[in-house]
Amino acid sequence: MVVGLASVTVTMLVAHAATLAGDDQRAGVVGTLLGGLLLGVLVGRGFAGVVAGLLGWRGVYAVAAVLMTATAVLLYRRMFLGRSSCHALGVARPGER
Repeated sequence: MVVGLASVTVTMLVAHAATLAGDDQRAGVVGTLLGGLLLGVLVGRGFAGVVAGLLGWRGVYAVAAVLMTATAVLLYRRMFLGRSSCHALGVARPGER
């Protein structure tokens, strides 16, 4: 079930980015996002092959877990702990009401 829910994330991300972009920027935003997604898939496969060769198949999952955790922390700090982004999004900072 989790895999099914997570499989639509990319589609929702593209649609959400298109909604947030202005009319004059929409094509560029969607193109940049799709290009980054495709590049990530291609580079990720090569990187996983190198990691698997060095650390084995379990190493691929360990490195992926570390990178995903680092990405989640970075996104949380960037999106929700920065004063200007919190007020722009209408979100209270942790500990603020």
